[in-house]
Amino acid sequence: LIDAKILALKAQLRDLFQERNAVAPVGRMLPELLVQVFSYLRREWSVGGENGKVPLTLKFTHVSRHWRAVALNCPALWNEI
Repeated sequence: LIDAKILALKAQLRDLFQERNAVAPVGRMLPELLVQVFSYLRREWSVGGENGKVPLTLKFTHVSRHWRAVALNCPALWNEI
């Protein structure tokens, strides 16, 4: 019973975070503008990860669901290994 309550609260918290992200100015950026920003920064690397560096484009996909969808729907970000 307690575990079910915890799961329900986690789901509510996730929904609240998503709602907050949707009303934040950065969360309302047009996909076209986000793609331009992502494309500009795609060759940059971020410190961290197993090998010491992680492509910044991968980090974009962890900001919000909106950013993830935009980044994953932009083939130009993923055309290099």
